[in-house]
Amino acid sequence: MAKRRSREVPFKKRRLHLNVGIVVLVVGFVYLTIFGILALTSTKTKFYEVSPGSNAENNSKIYSGLAIRNEKIAKANSTGYIEFFVRDGLRVSKSTTLYSIDSSGKLTDYLAKNNNKSKLSSENVSSLTELINDYSSDYDDMSFNDVYEFKSSLKGSVIDLISTKTLKNIAKKTGTTYSINKSKYSGIVSYEMDGYENIKPKNLEEKDFTKASRKITTRKTGDEMAEGEEIYKVITDDEWSIAIELEDEDVQRYKDTKGVHIKFINDNLDTTANFKIVTGKDNRKYGIITLSKYMIRFSNDRFVNIQIINNVEDGLKIPKSSLVKKSVYIIPKDYGTAGGNSDEIAFNIQKANGKNKIVYPPIAYSDSKNYYISTSSFDAGDQIVMPNSSETYTVGKTKSFNGVYNINNGYTKFVRVKILNSTDEYYIIKAGDVFSVSIYDRIVLNSDSVKENQIVSQ
Repeated sequence: MAKRRSREVPFKKRRLHLNVGIVVLVVGFVYLTIFGILALTSTKTKFYEVSPGSNAENNSKIYSGLAIRNEKIAKANSTGYIEFFVRDGLRVSKSTTLYSIDSSGKLTDYLAKNNNKSKLSSENVSSLTELINDYSSDYDDMSFNDVYEFKSSLKGSVIDLISTKTLKNIAKKTGTTYSINKSKYSGIVSYEMDGYENIKPKNLEEKDFTKASRKITTRKTGDEMAEGEEIYKVITDDEWSIAIELEDEDVQRYKDTKGVHIKFINDNLDTTANFKIVTGKDNRKYGIITLSKYMIRFSNDRFVNIQIINNVEDGLKIPKSSLVKKSVYIIPKDYGTAGGNSDEIAFNIQKANGKNKIVYPPIAYSDSKNYYISTSSFDAGDQIVMPNSSETYTVGKTKSFNGVYNINNGYTKFVRVKILNSTDEYYIIKAGDVFSVSIYDRIVLNSDSVKENQIVSQ
């Protein structure tokens, strides 16, 4: 029987055909997976978006100031009923007839009923007529209270014109004692005493700024006085001071200040004044603002609300935590070549092997003579060739600046900032510098958390 021949069928190897679409999907999936893992595991850098700012918010602090003046108190030299002839707040001299004291209070009525008994000369009458005409020309229906003040002033003028001998005779007829008193001091007269007349900056205490501590005594015509009682005071000097309580931050802010610009809140007046810090009786710090005007206007105000107006600076606002101080290389401008953008400056570095390398380092700042460039952009000792010349400059000289880390391009770039002023939480920096930050730029919020030229995740 014949053997069967085995039949072998050759196996053809199949070629592997890659689907481009599947490959793209796989690669994309891997990329997204890796990116997602990095996003979940990497620490994002906190940033701040630069915005316009001003330090005006720090200039709104209002102080309740205590007025300190040179004030002298006069006391009654006899007992009786007083009548004032000069209104409160007017300037007087030592020759001004200020008030009278009538022991019985009858003399004034007697003079009124017997005005024909006391003859005045034509010169006296002329003086009184002039006084009345002056008042008539200044009369204002809206200030009717001035009528009573004028009445007292006119009565004082009449008393001045009547001879002392005549008055003594009249007093004798009425069975009373009567004294006419001139001002003991020159200055602004006031009939209001509050116990603060002798206060001095070195004697200040915290309780002095409590309005409840002020005990006001006001004298007026018709009051009965006892001999030795305080009857009026005179502010003898146009120079006066306003004392304010200072917090620790105020002491630091004004420790080197010699003058301030202040605003009177209730009157909308502003002026400049001298300033100094003193230690009070209770060892607390107080600010003393000394002025040479407006004393009459505030002569009866012991407490005055004021605002110290500091220089208001407008610019850009950055958090204080963003600020960093760094040293940068100083490169003369003659060794740089401007590129297409204002912040692209090229430098030609001469290498030891004779080949040159063109670099475009980030500029931290520039002035009229120099560029200031991060120390990570060059090595100390690098030779920079001046354009169109064989002259070289050796890198090495540095200077320190305040700045921030700009992260607009995904990495930290140090740029210099100029601080104009500050608030509690922010610095106000100059806007418009070419190599500095601009509005809406992103900067690192906490400068201590990064290094220069570090790639960051936002």
